[in-house]
Amino acid sequence: MTVLMDAAPQVPEEGPDPTVARPHHRADVQGLRALAVTLVVAFHAGLPIPGGFIGVDVFFVISGFVIGGLLARQLGATSKGTAARGGDI
Repeated sequence: MTVLMDAAPQVPEEGPDPTVARPHHRADVQGLRALAVTLVVAFHAGLPIPGGFIGVDVFFVISGFVIGGLLARQLGATSKGTAARGGDI
């Protein structure tokens, strides 16, 4: 009986730890976005939910909040005062 061994040992891939909270992750905001999407899907599925179209508005407002925060953090991290000196924004 012959046993073949791999040339290199199998090492598990290391990725981000899902149990560690990300510093700017807002679970409450993501939950509201999920609720808004659920309302839209339920409305289009024909379920008797009044005002399902409001989910679209809520989703866009919350997405704007999330994207605006990301852009503001990125701008603050990359420019560090270039706007005050007359640099490009």
